[in-house]
Amino acid sequence: MADEIEEEAQIINSGMATCRLVSSPARKKRNADGETNFSVFGYYISITNNGYNYSEEVPLLVYDSRCLNCSALDLTCTKKVEWKLCSM
Repeated sequence: MADEIEEEAQIINSGMATCRLVSSPARKKRNADGETNFSVFGYYISITNNGYNYSEEVPLLVYDSRCLNCSALDLTCTKKVEWKLCSM
């Protein structure tokens, strides 16, 4: 499993909280053919109100939706047809 990081959340209401995500070095890269590869970063998020009992983890993907279609359900991403028009 990846590194676990704890962040204090701000409670919005009984069903919602917000917290800071650890930043990732998001950038676009070019391969040898000059094709752009876009980065996708993921997190598994769980919450606790006592520091001992945690909720089930849920996946969260961070990506540029102008360029990619991603699914947190099966952790896959595909380039959009017009992906070459993306500018990050």
